Amino acid sequence: MLLATGAVEDARALYDALTREYPTLVQAVYGLGRALSELHQNAAAVEQLARAIELAPEYGSAHYALGLAYRDLGDETAARRHVAESERTAGRQPPVDDPLMRDVHALRTDPRAREMRAFRLQLEGRVLESIEQYEQALANDPDLVQAHLNLINLYTQTGQADQAERHYRRVMSLNPNIADAHYSYAALQFQRGQRAESEAALLQALEINPAHYEARFSLGVLYEAQGRSGEAIRQHELALSHKPNGVGAHVRLGRLLLRQGEVTRGLASIEAGLTPESPETPVFMYELADFHARLGRGDQAEQWLRRAHELALQYDLQDLVAAIERELQSAR
Repeated sequence: MLLATGAVEDARALYDALTREYPTLVQAVYGLGRALSELHQNAAAVEQLARAIELAPEYGSAHYALGLAYRDLGDETAARRHVAESERTAGRQPPVDDPLMRDVHALRTDPRAREMRAFRLQLEGRVLESIEQYEQALANDPDLVQAHLNLINLYTQTGQADQAERHYRRVMSLNPNIADAHYSYAALQFQRGQRAESEAALLQALEINPAHYEARFSLGVLYEAQGRSGEAIRQHELALSHKPNGVGAHVRLGRLLLRQGEVTRGLASIEAGLTPESPETPVFMYELADFHARLGRGDQAEQWLRRAHELALQYDLQDLVAAIERELQSAR
C-alpha cells in the first residue's frame, strides 16, 4: 500500500529514514528498493535490493523485485537469474531484527522517530502496537501525512471504520490530491458495503493517477461484482498495461474471458498469473485443471492437478491437498 503511486515519494522518504536509522532492517532496505523502482530510479533500486538479498539471501520477494529492476535496466540475464531465485524462495521472509535494539530506539519520543517506530512495527505485522505509535506521533505532529495514510489502512484492517474515516478526512484537509488516500477510502467503503461510494473514491484516485494499479484492479473487481463484465475486463486490461506482472488482474481477467467463451485468451491470462509464485498459485493451478476438465482435456487437467498438488504440499495447504487427491483418485 505504501508504494502505490501517488504516495510513493513519501514512502521512499520514510524507507530512506528507516534504513539510515536501522541499516540492517531488511524490510526497510527492500521497501526503499521497491520505492526507487516505482520512481524509475532503477540503478539505485538495484543497489538497495541487492543489499536486501545480502542481508537475507532467501528473501523471495527481494529476488523478484531485483529481477524486475534488472529487466528495466536491460540486463535480461540477471533478470532471469533473480526471477528464477524468486520462484525457488517464494514465500520466504527475512527474520525480525534484534528486539533489544528495538527497545533502545523505542525510548526516543520525537514524532518522526515514533513514526518510524510505528512503520517498523507495521512491517512486522504488529498492528495494534503500530497504531499506538502512529497515534502518539500524530499527537505531537498532526501533519504527518504518511502516518495518516497508514492509519486509514490499519484501522480498516482492524474494523475501526470511524477511526479510518477520521484519518482520511485529515489527509483531505492536508492534501486532497493523493491517489492512495482515495484508494484506501474506497477499500473502507467497500468493507462497509457502500459500493457507490467505493466506486466514486476509486474513480477519484484514478483521476489523480490513471496508472494506479491497485485502484484499476479494485474497480475491475467492483464492476465484476455488479455484473458489469465488459467494464471489469476493460479495467483489468488497463491495470495490466501499467503493471504487466499484476497477478490479481491476470487471474480475474482470465476468469471473465473464459465465462465469455474466449478460452485461449482466458487460459493464457490465468497462466500468466502463476508468476510470481505465492500460496495462491496452487489454487490458480487447481482452477486451470477444472477449466481443462470441463473442456474435455483430461490429460492437461491431470497435469495441472499434479502441479497444484506438489505446490500445495510445499505451502502446507492441507484442505487443497485433500481436494486434489480426491480429484486424482476419481479420475483413475
